[in-house]
Amino acid sequence: MANPITLSAFVLTTLLSSALSIGIPIIVSPGLNVSSNPNVTANLPSCTNLTYAYAPNIPCYTKLQESAYLENFNLTKAELCAPDQLWSTCLLQAVYLAPGVNCTMVTNITSTCIPFDCATLTSTTCPQPQSSNFTNITVDEAQQWYGGWNIYSLHTFIASWALALNATSSEPAILSVINPSVATRAVTVLEALIAKYGVNPNADSALIELVNVTTVSPQAVYGGRNLEAKGQVQRHEPSGTEWRLILAAKLQYVADQVMGNFTDFLAAVEEGAFNTRGLANATVLAERMAQNETREGL
Repeated sequence: MANPITLSAFVLTTLLSSALSIGIPIIVSPGLNVSSNPNVTANLPSCTNLTYAYAPNIPCYTKLQESAYLENFNLTKAELCAPDQLWSTCLLQAVYLAPGVNCTMVTNITSTCIPFDCATLTSTTCPQPQSSNFTNITVDEAQQWYGGWNIYSLHTFIASWALALNATSSEPAILSVINPSVATRAVTVLEALIAKYGVNPNADSALIELVNVTTVSPQAVYGGRNLEAKGQVQRHEPSGTEWRLILAAKLQYVADQVMGNFTDFLAAVEEGAFNTRGLANATVLAERMAQNETREGL
């Protein structure tokens, strides 16, 4: 993962002013103007103080009207994003007010600008928003930060599951959830694995929903194939090694879909499912599966 980008409140304010002066649209949340309503802002101390001790904060998703902010962004993305650009990449540009990592508002040289990419699970250009200097920022700035955090944390969570399931020690865990009475597809196996070995109920449930929603995918990720033997077609169940490849491919497909399909993303992050710090990483997940395997005698 690339080093987090550090933006001070002063720099962010300067960039916002510069963006307005050169005609770049600034996204605002529709409906209630929370940034100018003292009755609302009085109840948002932890949501506009993005120091490590206070953010992210699950209730802030609702208090900041984050769904409305994201929906507004989606409605106006045609004005802000390139025609072939993923909405998630475009939102990260809004968060950092730059075309990509190592880019500025003025200089956009392709050879020195690294584009944001949170769709590819192996990506090193899906940055974590830095918040150590964000004290008493505006609500609009907080909304942008939470939008960027949701993208980063969801990408990291999916990637962590992919890495954990690709570990050699995960093969017994994968096979432990194969149920002969249930059609063994990548969707059903992933759902069973996440439910059995997950460590964050809210995030795990949201990921299971994503896996189930993104059911259309290349045939290769569905598990099982037909082999001809002695003139007959027989079903071949994948081995543990084959299942690891199948599940990794399915998780990559889920990431592609959610970072390119705004509706799926919003359904996953609603109510702050991915606002929590310390979502299980690949090491934690792999260790949990290994411990369960040992306990179950696998």
